[in-house]
Amino acid sequence: MEGKPLENVKNALSTALSNLVQGDYFNIISFNDELHSFSSCLEQVNEKIIESAIEWMNLNFVAKGGTDIMHPLTEAIALLSKSHDVLPQIYLVTDGSVEDERNICHTMKNQLMSRGSKSPRISTFGLGSYCNHYFLRMLASIGKGHYDAAFDTGSIESKMLQWFQKASRTILTNISLDVMKHIQEFEVSSHS
Repeated sequence: MEGKPLENVKNALSTALSNLVQGDYFNIISFNDELHSFSSCLEQVNEKIIESAIEWMNLNFVAKGGTDIMHPLTEAIALLSKSHDVLPQIYLVTDGSVEDERNICHTMKNQLMSRGSKSPRISTFGLGSYCNHYFLRMLASIGKGHYDAAFDTGSIESKMLQWFQKASRTILTNISLDVMKHIQEFEVSSHS
């Protein structure tokens, strides 16, 4: 990823970071053949840290080839394993084709299942026609997240911002109802 598409991704991510609220935590991991993290831990949102993150992105989001997705996913899950009392989320954006998709999906499924209700929600976003969109859909499904894509440069920023907004909606987990003894029948519906 380089040029205008990379600039659009940086702009969308900068806007998404600016929309975080007090009490949110985040980190950014850039990847290609190498992995680089903005921080060694989750950072609590404040104006100064957001500015630092945007500066870091401008220096570290560079095209170098390669799409090693397993390493950054494993790194993100390890980083999020230290988070308590929150439902962690991973947002994965890529324009590359991935090797060993089945193993990645299998490994992520096992890791997420072992974490139970505190497992991260993984949302995926594909750029262009070269990445494996089927794999990204599967990974988002395994991670109970959202998948979206942009196939042309002009739509990247707006589509990514819509995706961030959709994937960041309030999530309820471990819901229990204490009205069952008074109800004859009920239906549960889930909308994405």
